[in-house]
Amino acid sequence: MVRETQERAVAHLDTIIWLLQNAQEFQDLEGLDKWTSDLGKRMGVRITYIHNGRVLADSSVPFPRLPSLEDHSARPEVVAANEGKLGVDQRDSPTLEKEMIYAARLAPAIAGLPSGVLRVAAPLSQVWKRSATLHKRFMVIFGLTLAASVLLSLLLSRRISKSVRIFSNMARAISKGEFSRRVGPIPGGEFRDLAETINHMAESIESHIALIENQRGQLAAVFESMSDGVMVLDEQGRIEVANRTLGEMFPNVAQLMGKTPIEALRDMEVQHAVDVMRTSPEDREKLTLRTKTADGRPVEVECASIAAPSGSDRNARQLFFLFRDLSSFQRNEKILKDFLTNASHQLKTPLTSIRGFSETLLEAPPADPDKARNFLGRILDNANRMASIINGLLQLARSERPLARTEVEPVSVSRVLQSVLESLAFPIQEKDLHIHQDVDPDIMVQAVRTDLEMVFTNLMENAVRNSPRGGRIVLRAKSSGDLVETTVADDGPGVDPMIRDRIFEPFFRANANPVGGDSGSGLGLAICRKSLERLGGKIKLAPGRIETQGAAFVVILPTPS
Repeated sequence: MVRETQERAVAHLDTIIWLLQNAQEFQDLEGLDKWTSDLGKRMGVRITYIHNGRVLADSSVPFPRLPSLEDHSARPEVVAANEGKLGVDQRDSPTLEKEMIYAARLAPAIAGLPSGVLRVAAPLSQVWKRSATLHKRFMVIFGLTLAASVLLSLLLSRRISKSVRIFSNMARAISKGEFSRRVGPIPGGEFRDLAETINHMAESIESHIALIENQRGQLAAVFESMSDGVMVLDEQGRIEVANRTLGEMFPNVAQLMGKTPIEALRDMEVQHAVDVMRTSPEDREKLTLRTKTADGRPVEVECASIAAPSGSDRNARQLFFLFRDLSSFQRNEKILKDFLTNASHQLKTPLTSIRGFSETLLEAPPADPDKARNFLGRILDNANRMASIINGLLQLARSERPLARTEVEPVSVSRVLQSVLESLAFPIQEKDLHIHQDVDPDIMVQAVRTDLEMVFTNLMENAVRNSPRGGRIVLRAKSSGDLVETTVADDGPGVDPMIRDRIFEPFFRANANPVGGDSGSGLGLAICRKSLERLGGKIKLAPGRIETQGAAFVVILPTPS
């Protein structure tokens, strides 16, 4: 405001100089004084004309008093004007006793006046008055603004506080596992992005937790269904986790969780392995040992170190133990060894016979053609027997192959049995056997036709082989819920109770005659059992005799779904 007053004084000064340049010549100094007084009243400023320090005219001082005014040549604005500059100064006027702003310029000799300094003075009292007025207004405005700001701040703080409480409650709910909670509508839009982000985070956490729970359930199911025993020790070497199989091997484990292996398993070998793994260098990652279960079964134990959970001592390690029951491996190894021994024996016997008869024919051929034909017949019989054994082995191997879904179809039991009877018509007629059928043509099973024909062919061949001349074979099929039971019974000698549990083993024969006679290869019933298990069925020996005096085998298969 002061600067504006100063600029206005300079503008007035320039205007007055312009007016003097265009004014008529003054007759005397009193006329000049009257002109400056009239113009000063109109412009609201004090106009002074100074010549050599002497005031010739002043709009604020009566003309008679001018001679009494002090010399103005030392005034700062006058000094600057005399130097040809724009003189400006701000000070109290001793004449008017007011604070004034002065602006002065050097005026040429115009309008009949000698050259001098024209000075304009504007009072600052109006500036201070306006300043005081503005100050009051500003204070009022500031007070109102402050009050409005406080009120608005309270309103905003309440709304923000409410939003913060909502977010706090949401975070507290998530920390408690309530992942289904969501942030509801938020008042105002400043937290909308945050609310959407938190809701998305909660949804993501809920999805991840569900996935983790699902995976944990799957891992727990796998863990509990493992055929091997599993034990996990914590960083202190105490049992942290053990599965069901380990509890079956060592019954005390379930009651002694959190104890050391020596306390739970009563096994020094395992405890020694724990001590070695815990004190060994970090590069030792695995250890294997042999021990026994509580009931004496041989067990192979593998111990491995795993990283401890984050946040724990970096040198601390957890231990993972896997207990593998070797009794089943030893049993399977024995079965395989027996199988190979039996297979070798079954093949070696007819091969030896073929070799013997062949050498006899080559070295000392009999002169009698009938005797030579008998030798060749023996060779052919043994060759056929070897072919039968090899085919049986191939069928047994095929029965171990996984079954494709497209191979299984609804099969008529009646048609399969009829096909088998037609293929065995000659031996049945040769022994004059009577076939009694009680099979509903509408009975269907879910199976592979070729496999089912092979099963019934083996059973019928056994029945024909074991039945006496003129005997009877009974075929019966009946539905029982979603299963079909088909019985094949004969009038043969039956099955000795002492060997009932072994008749389905490969190469087992009740009447072991490896060279001649009607003895089979011992693979037929084993192939039947494997094939039916592959089809989702089973075969069993009837517990008692039914209508016949011999053996009765029951084939059980599911009906089509």
